Amino acid sequence: MITLIPELPLLLNDLIQNKKTVSVAESFTGGLLSYVLTSLPGSSTVFKEGIVSYTIESKCSRMHISLSDIEKFGVVSSYIAKQMADLVKENLCTDFGIGITGNAGPTVNTKETKVGEIYIGFSVKSNTICCPLHLHGTRTEIRENAVMETIRLFWKFVKGEIV
Repeated sequence: MITLIPELPLLLNDLIQNKKTVSVAESFTGGLLSYVLTSLPGSSTVFKEGIVSYTIESKCSRMHISLSDIEKFGVVSSYIAKQMADLVKENLCTDFGIGITGNAGPTVNTKETKVGEIYIGFSVKSNTICCPLHLHGTRTEIRENAVMETIRLFWKFVKGEIV
């Protein structure tokens, strides 16, 4: 999978050269995003930490996302992805934060989130955005494709191509 992401070495080199750091809060990807971001030499200079906050309880206790926000917006939502990105950046004192939440299936969750519905939050300084995705395939394909798209979108975010 890593060889299928041509943006990854470009992204890491840019972060290294500009002395920028990143942290991630991931849910349904279960650590796969952190694995990919740390797969190349030199990544330890830019990647500070990845938090796998898989359950609602973990999002509340570890990420400090309020249960009322989760109940109001749904755990798989733009609002929660942006909160995850903001909070991981702030709490871990990094330049960038990435938050990813979604449903890889095979079933829908309590808010009737569709399988393949994904939200990726990117945070830097005072700018936080969310990129929604809808992917198809098996659970594994959805998770892997979500990580590949996250890397591609993050590279665009770092370059200022999406704001």
